[in-house]
Amino acid sequence: LYLRPMRKGISREINRVLIVYKTSSFEKHALVQKEKNYLRLLRKGDPAIRRSKRAHETHTHTFETVKKHLRELKIPFDIKSRYRLSPISGYDLVLTIGWDGTFLETSHYLQ
Repeated sequence: LYLRPMRKGISREINRVLIVYKTSSFEKHALVQKEKNYLRLLRKGDPAIRRSKRAHETHTHTFETVKKHLRELKIPFDIKSRYRLSPISGYDLVLTIGWDGTFLETSHYLQ
């Protein structure tokens, strides 16, 4: 979470939000690339793949919940993949959905 600094005593509405997300490993390997070995392990109930799937479901739920609340609040937002970042400016709030690597990567692009 990054909120653009304000001068002391000045309040500001949040008018523009950027959501930066990370593609989960489950999404990448199972849903996009449909890797045969990964899917085989998923069918066999491999514990590591099950954890990856649960993490993906939590990640997706978080992403959808954030978007839902922003829509309800009528706050416009843009979405960018962590892997397609360019310099970031003009946003009142930047939210990252991923792990600490997503947060740190995004921080390098804030202007």
